[in-house]
Order: sequence, then C-alpha cells, then structure tokens
Amino acid sequence: MGGSRYALSERKISRWTKEARGLGRGASYRPWLTMHDVPSHGLSVRVLGVTTGRIHQLLSGVERAVFLECDWSHAVTDIREQFPLPRDVTRRIAQEMGVVHPADGRVDVVMTTDLLLDVNGVDQDLSFELPPGTGRRRLAISIKSREEQLTLRERDKLEIERRYWRGLGITWLLLFLDDIPEDQWRKLMWLHEWFTLDFMGEDAARLFRAKCDRVLVHLACAQDQRAGGFMERVDADEQWTPGTTLAAIRHLAANGRVTTSTDRLYDAWGPLGQFTVAAQHGALARSA
Repeated sequence: MGGSRYALSERKISRWTKEARGLGRGASYRPWLTMHDVPSHGLSVRVLGVTTGRIHQLLSGVERAVFLECDWSHAVTDIREQFPLPRDVTRRIAQEMGVVHPADGRVDVVMTTDLLLDVNGVDQDLSFELPPGTGRRRLAISIKSREEQLTLRERDKLEIERRYWRGLGITWLLLFLDDIPEDQWRKLMWLHEWFTLDFMGEDAARLFRAKCDRVLVHLACAQDQRAGGFMERVDADEQWTPGTTLAAIRHLAANGRVTTSTDRLYDAWGPLGQFTVAAQHGALARSA
C-alpha cells in the first residue's frame, strides 16, 4: 500500500480492532477495510445493499459485479465484505506452506476475504454453485479480474485463504469477472441505480412514487407491444418528461413490484413482456 496515508502499522490495526471492524451481522457489520483505507485508482464504490440495508464498501468493479448478483439472490441472507481472517491462523498457514506472510513493509497485514455470504435454501439463477444443502450455511468468495493475470505471490495469498476456510469447513470460491455473464451484471447495475430515491428531494420522491403507481396501472392493462413504444406512449399520455416511465420501471423492478429477467439487457425494440407486474412485492424483483 504505497503512500503514508495508506501505510499500515500495528497501531492502526489496534485502532481498527477497537472500532469493531469485521464484527456484526446484517446492517450492523463493519468491514475491515473501507475505500478510504486502500488506494483504489477510482475503482472503489459504495453500494446500498438490498439484502442488508447498509452501505457496502466494494474495492473494485469486479467486486461490485459479483456483489450485485449475490444481493439479487433469494438464497443469500447476509453479505459481509472485506471480512478479516485472524493473523495468528494465517501466519501459521503461511509457515506450513513455506511462504512469507503478506505484509505492508514490516507489518503483517490482516488478510481479508472479499465476500462472506450467509445462504439459506437454493438459487438456480446464480452463475456459480452454492455449497451443498438447503439449510443455513456460509460461502466465502475471493474475486479477481483475470486468472491469467495472477502472479505467483497472489496465488500464494489465495492458497492461504483457501486453507483457512477449509479448516473451518466452509466452502471457498475463487471467482473471476468472466464467471459472471456480462449481460447479467450490467442489467443488475442498470436496475440497482434506481433502487433508492435518496438522490431526490422528499417532495420529488413522493411525486415519483405516485408516477410509479400510475405506470403499474398502465403496465397491468397493456397489450403485447414494443417496450420502447409503451414507455413513449405512457410518457405522452401522462404528459411526463420523456424517460420518466422507463425510470419508473427500473425503480419498480429494483424494488420487487415488477419482475424482469436478469440474463439479458433491456431492449427498447423487444416485447413489453420483458417486464410484468409482480404477483408479490419484495425488494429487488428477482425473476425466473
């Protein structure tokens, strides 16, 4: 971690420990690392989680892509990012492997796993396999951009992680961006951008929600037609700014009031059947 701002010290590790980083569940969890603790080169993002209801600290675009898929899944009940591994255990594993423990200068770092999931049940729509079984269990995920870009040192670090989780009897996965279908993560990003209306003022958000209710009425009564034509017609009929109906559809889909498939991008020239009024409402309309 180059630069004094990011330099690690035992004092900093002690402070982070006292801040209860790496502890908690759901909305109360605090990640060990935040986007302010590591150089990101502009790739870090803060994302509001649907599953947890809190802001997640994601340190790369690849992490964001995997996170969004996990956050969409019915089977995932908790997501903890930048989850710390105890140094006494990772030091022992490194010694058994005959490799040097990851360090920043002379300070051994607290190794972290990108995502730790609590899962319950099954979800056939995920692009990766969940641990065997249908009850409550955990899944640890490490995320990298490209397998061919991994250095020998990075492979050693990943092996330490793998052995740590194996010792706990917890399934560990190594995922790459190519493991997540591009259309899927782009569709999830497209929906998630309209999950919350916090960027609007209170009055504007209230008016927009009323427009969403109107769009649901139009959608429920609509005949099969081109999706883009439907959006344009509703905007014109309601005398709204062009694009309002599409924004409403995105918000409704992200919040479970409209269902849509995540395996393909929105197609304005495709059928309106890409979106249907949900039989039951629930955050993020995970569709079949």
